[in-house]
Amino acid sequence: MARMQGGRWLDVAASGASFSIQEHAALCRLMEKMPNPATQYPRMWAFLGSTRKNECLQAIFAENSFVRADSCTTIRLRGDAASLHSNSPIFFADGDPWDDSTVSSSKVSRRESIFPIEWSGSTTATEVHCSLYSQVLFLFADVVCLFLEDCRPGYDITKLIKTHESVNGLPAKTRPRLIIVVGDPEKTTWSTAVNFDQYSGIFSDISIFPMTGGGRAPDSDYDRLKALLLMHSHEIQTLRKDYIGRVSTTQLERYSHFAIKHLAKSNVHTFDFVHSCRAPKEIPQDVGEKVNRVYELCVASGLSDFDSARFIASALIMDHYRPEMPLMDPRLVYQTFYRPKISHSFPTNLSSPMKWVDLVEDAMLIEFAPLRSDAVTALELRKKFLISQQGHYSAVKSNRACLYCVVRAAQHFTPCDHPLCDLCAQKFGDPAVDKEHHYDVDRCLLCCATISMVIETLPLTMDPTVLAIDGGGTRGAIPLEFLILIQEYLGPCRLQDLIDLDVGTSSGGLIDLGLHALDLPVSVCAEIFSQLARCIFQKRRPPAFPWLPRTVMLRLRQWYSWWRHDSCYDGSIFGEVLQHLYGEQPVFRNISAGPSGTIRSSTKFGVVATSIGTKTEAVIIGNFNAADSTADDCGYRLIRPTNIEHEPKVCEAAYATAAAPFIFPPIDLSVGTFQDGGLTDNFAGGIARRTVRLIWPSCREPARLLSLGTGSTLAPSRGSLPHFRNSFLDGFPRRAFSAWMKSLEPEGKWNEMKSQLDESISQNFRRLNVPLEETSSALDNVEMLDRYRDLVLRYPGSATMAKDAALDLLTARFFFELDACPSVDQSPFRLYGTIRCKGSARLLVAAMERLAPHPLEFVTEQHRLGWLVPDRDICPSCNRFCWPVSLLCRNSDQLLHIYIKCGREKRWNLNSFPTTAAKLVYRQQLDVPFGRIDHGQPSRQPCAACECSRPPFRGRRKRHNLDSVGQEWRKKRVRVQSPQSVC
Repeated sequence: MARMQGGRWLDVAASGASFSIQEHAALCRLMEKMPNPATQYPRMWAFLGSTRKNECLQAIFAENSFVRADSCTTIRLRGDAASLHSNSPIFFADGDPWDDSTVSSSKVSRRESIFPIEWSGSTTATEVHCSLYSQVLFLFADVVCLFLEDCRPGYDITKLIKTHESVNGLPAKTRPRLIIVVGDPEKTTWSTAVNFDQYSGIFSDISIFPMTGGGRAPDSDYDRLKALLLMHSHEIQTLRKDYIGRVSTTQLERYSHFAIKHLAKSNVHTFDFVHSCRAPKEIPQDVGEKVNRVYELCVASGLSDFDSARFIASALIMDHYRPEMPLMDPRLVYQTFYRPKISHSFPTNLSSPMKWVDLVEDAMLIEFAPLRSDAVTALELRKKFLISQQGHYSAVKSNRACLYCVVRAAQHFTPCDHPLCDLCAQKFGDPAVDKEHHYDVDRCLLCCATISMVIETLPLTMDPTVLAIDGGGTRGAIPLEFLILIQEYLGPCRLQDLIDLDVGTSSGGLIDLGLHALDLPVSVCAEIFSQLARCIFQKRRPPAFPWLPRTVMLRLRQWYSWWRHDSCYDGSIFGEVLQHLYGEQPVFRNISAGPSGTIRSSTKFGVVATSIGTKTEAVIIGNFNAADSTADDCGYRLIRPTNIEHEPKVCEAAYATAAAPFIFPPIDLSVGTFQDGGLTDNFAGGIARRTVRLIWPSCREPARLLSLGTGSTLAPSRGSLPHFRNSFLDGFPRRAFSAWMKSLEPEGKWNEMKSQLDESISQNFRRLNVPLEETSSALDNVEMLDRYRDLVLRYPGSATMAKDAALDLLTARFFFELDACPSVDQSPFRLYGTIRCKGSARLLVAAMERLAPHPLEFVTEQHRLGWLVPDRDICPSCNRFCWPVSLLCRNSDQLLHIYIKCGREKRWNLNSFPTTAAKLVYRQQLDVPFGRIDHGQPSRQPCAACECSRPPFRGRRKRHNLDSVGQEWRKKRVRVQSPQSVC
């Protein structure tokens, strides 16, 4: 006979006039005793009463050994010892609905939670008790067994039934069945006097179960009652399976937690099983726009409505049904999450838009069928669907929506124009052996073409590193010289491999495109920039009326020629040179093939241009999409044509960002006419900072932002302010022009942004610039190119600035990942995680050691974690960096710091730090109800040497010197306390 614990599950706690719900670990303890709770589907029986109820429990569950229960417990939960290891174990919850006693509010222990009641208006303990039964217990119970003999004398049992109305949001036939156990039917006339029809909407069925005689009932009565419970439970679960699927024990634990949390916030609104399956904002707000856009592409490709509906339905099935997700009715899923958004954004010019929306719902049923009948995941089902079509959807090409999942924005573009989002790169690609979040894609499933493509994505807990280059004509030689110095310090590490987002304006945009669209080394970009400048700025347009003598109104004829052609240089020559240097491939298809021909998609880049309308606005032409097109205005417009054939080419983007007025005419593209990007905002750093949130909404700030200027003017003297001289020298045209030019000065905007940053992250932002000499000339003076380069080399401290920038970029590649979701309900609690490195760990660490004047170590605000030792910290098998860490936290909102330190004073924030435990859990999606949106697909290849063989936590790390640990492989987990944590 198995001895069971008291099963304390739910309590109502009181503190003065306020109440709360305490959830104890009864369900978690049951799960620990089960062999596989994820594949065991429990039956839930509820027993209401006191003495007779306890007698019934001991008779029905004879294998259990009942201990003395806590009389203050509102609801207890236990498991049938005889069926606990079966596929359908029996859970039984019991309580006394006539007892509205409360417990005192106290500090919760491990694995326990407390939920303060937030209802509007005054609340009583009785109301909380009733809601706990009706909106939590009855929500999951198959059968409710109420013992009439335990009812208080004179109490109206119909009032109890009405008070405990079940509001589970499911059809009436799936609601629990009520069995009223009557001890002496000869003396009880209540059962014949009550009209049960009026309660048919509360319970799916109400029946009377008579017990023979008084005193203790014979075992045969309890055997009959158990058989009745088994029958009703089987029937209810069969009905519920068609709506919410079979609920496993693991899913029951998550459902119940969310139901309690929902009840604590409101006892008016019905708990929704479907809504609770997805985290808030998990589904993009513009999912309707993307689905309708894909539908339009299918129609334009000649596909039928049924084919397009199947294609989209298959994607929606994959989006919702993760391996841990209950297999609920796909119609409920579609009507809850997708249909409202699709219907709202569907084009109104179609004759019958709702017909196609209904067709998608029907297709959801068709595509869902194998998921329930076959042992296959939704991800595998999507792959099989695409492969089985054998290129049927190959004509559907997109530049906005991912064609693999449909619901997210495309970020990685294949040569066949069937793009993927970051998530689909992880789900459909193969993770690399030696790098983090590095995926190989060798086949396009839509057109069955063989491709060789490498996709790099940003880890969930990693913020991007940003490079921003200002514009300035020939002064672009200044940031190029800084980049050359940085690359020299980086050595074999490529600068492009350390940048996640690059934004350039005007001449900075030309550098940006050379680095990333063409994937050229920095030195080659500098040579191309010099050749370009000398070629296009060699000769201005000749004066008008060339047949006149040169001495006749030469200056007037020259200005007239410039005005008539809208530029002083020939735009066609500029365009031809750009076409020769940058090529004609579309910007979004940033094909940078190496010697092996493998296409690489990693860094996001964009160049800034300006529209020519009366309401001039900045635009970005780049190789990325906004994660959510309904996001708040970021101050500029992202250019993405509706027709994929109208995508700007790299040479056209280069022209648009550098077409300064008076120097070059604007360029006319299919999406509009554009001119130099520096006209509205020449400070690329501000635009790049806003772009980070557009691409990665979970990242509030970049991990590092390196801003490169094109020279700053000398600060005005502190002498007396000037006075007005005359209308010719100080008239409104001159004043307006000077004020406008000053507003475009990037240095002031940099200082403004820097002053607004929090002190804890201000060190993550760095700007490299040099003051210009007073003799600096026009932006098109190619004679100044060499002088601008010399200006950087001769500037005191320029080498140190470049070295510090290189270290900033290198240290930003180290990030922290949680190994598991922490137990935040107790205080203090521990965070177990690992410091990892994105990129080639050996190259990065070698460059850091070469540049750092002292050995590097990981530290917190108060503790040293240990030295960085490549031979120990880099796995010899997979060449990945792996450093286990344990942090003691006071609460989930406590600010945590981890640094990479060099010497006594120099230190860098670990990527995304400072942060909190709550943010780490949210970003890694460890608290989502039913599985992560990546379907559990790995972001790295498993490695037994650095993953499986890591020893468990063994206390504070013993200090070693470098010599003693040089050859030691795999360290103990580092254990530290966060500041102000309580032991």
